[in-house]
Amino acid sequence: MAARSIHSISPSKFQLTDNKKRRKISASTPTKSNGKVEVKSSVGKKIDGLQVHSSLFLRGEDFWEIPTDFSLAQAICSYGYFALAPNKWTPASNEEDEDRGVFTRAFRLGAEGVVWASIRQLGSRKSRQDPPKLRVALDRELTKEEQQSVMDGIARMLRIDFDLTDFHEKYPEASERGFGRTFRSPNLWEDMVKTITNCNMKWSGTVRMSRLLCERVGKEGGFPTPEEVSKFSAEWLKTECKLGYRAERIRRLAFSFITTEEEKRIDVEWLEDEKRTSKEVFKKVLGIYGFGPFAAYNVCQLLGHFESFPYDSETVRHFKEEHNAPSKCKLDVVKKMAEKHYATFAPYQFLAYWFELWKGYERRRGSESVRWVVRGNQTESSDLFDVTKKNRKRGRC
Repeated sequence: MAARSIHSISPSKFQLTDNKKRRKISASTPTKSNGKVEVKSSVGKKIDGLQVHSSLFLRGEDFWEIPTDFSLAQAICSYGYFALAPNKWTPASNEEDEDRGVFTRAFRLGAEGVVWASIRQLGSRKSRQDPPKLRVALDRELTKEEQQSVMDGIARMLRIDFDLTDFHEKYPEASERGFGRTFRSPNLWEDMVKTITNCNMKWSGTVRMSRLLCERVGKEGGFPTPEEVSKFSAEWLKTECKLGYRAERIRRLAFSFITTEEEKRIDVEWLEDEKRTSKEVFKKVLGIYGFGPFAAYNVCQLLGHFESFPYDSETVRHFKEEHNAPSKCKLDVVKKMAEKHYATFAPYQFLAYWFELWKGYERRRGSESVRWVVRGNQTESSDLFDVTKKNRKRGRC
């Protein structure tokens, strides 16, 4: 079941320990926002590595049923978009359980609102006595509706409602690790924009575009909403956010999200409806300006259609290195090889492919992705997926 869509989220006053002036927030936070949700207040404390004046805490289990096999670290550090602005990941120390890492980002509330949040996990998927629980710290008070909006975004981002049982039966190694809830954005708009910035571009360019969009367009460093993007000309976006030809595509996409003309509007609920087939979704996305086959397939997998095949030059490289594809092999040949190779994992072909590819990135880094640090730094995030580097020697990834 698809999570509800919100516009987006951002990283601002809720920063890692620094001495910059932060906006004042009321400390008179109620202990309960309704009869169900527990909300606590803390003033002038360091929370999850973040120095804030006031913070609200929300319990994930008050909003959703958290799967007993859930792993925050594996859900976050599983797809490249987690390393793009406005996302930040502070891993647990090597001596700690990997799920003691903290994820931080800004969430957008409607067209103008922003709240910074950090997410951490208590408990463990490996413990029956202390199963996984999530705690969300906010940098300001929210209404019940705003709380629900943020938690809907988190549920979508972490794929809380995705049952991994079938996939893990097909891929025991992924089960042992807890892999399968691949990271995505809190809303479809952000996923689609990042898909555009990821096409025909080196990863370092994708990192730069996301960072500049947050810094120069999004409020308080958050990922910009369609309304915010629509205020700028394509030429300005091209120059100031280094979007190139993508500027016009992203701007037109923004208008498609906010227009009141039904025939021109992107129907998010239709696209996220679990009753839709991958073929239906692919056809619909392919009809949107700026989306070719790779981009459309990538949106499909982000929407949970894991039988989709968003293969590209990385697939070719992977098959040459790991599956003995001929050195001069082209994408069309590799695609056929991949379809045959991953057929046994249907309907989770993409997850099986991505798990292989992800482990390859980790080998190059010489460390597991759950131990990578993401501070929104250009060089730092760009280096994570630098495939020009040889694999580093280390233990099992």
